[in-house]
Amino acid sequence: MSNYKRGTRFLYAAQTNTLGTWTFQYRVFDPEGGQGSAVKTVTLRIVPVAVDFTYQVRTGVNEARIDLKNQPGMAPTNFSGTVKLVDGAFPSCVSDPGGQEYHNGIIKIRTTNKKAGTCTMRYQLASPSDPAVISEVKTI
Repeated sequence: MSNYKRGTRFLYAAQTNTLGTWTFQYRVFDPEGGQGSAVKTVTLRIVPVAVDFTYQVRTGVNEARIDLKNQPGMAPTNFSGTVKLVDGAFPSCVSDPGGQEYHNGIIKIRTTNKKAGTCTMRYQLASPSDPAVISEVKTI
């Protein structure tokens, strides 16, 4: 944290690509450095950002592992939280039931006897350290 402009604002730069709840404390002083205010606490929740993308099912591949950390813009590179598939059931392109949680930003699906094509499912990212830190629901 640093003083953005003396007497008016603070600038806080959270560590890049890091999710969770962050807390810091500060105190304000008058221009002469005396008469400090009470200590105040600021709490920030850095939420993972889920984005839509398309997954292509390949003929002859019975199981797929989608690592969201390796998909541009999908999950922070150090993401170790859960990925929850939020639909009650997968669409016809996948034979695994929905509603499951997967760890470390990885989704595993079974595509046994499915034709090649685009597969769509909805998911949400959640922080490993704070269950209140979750992303919006997006579509794969």
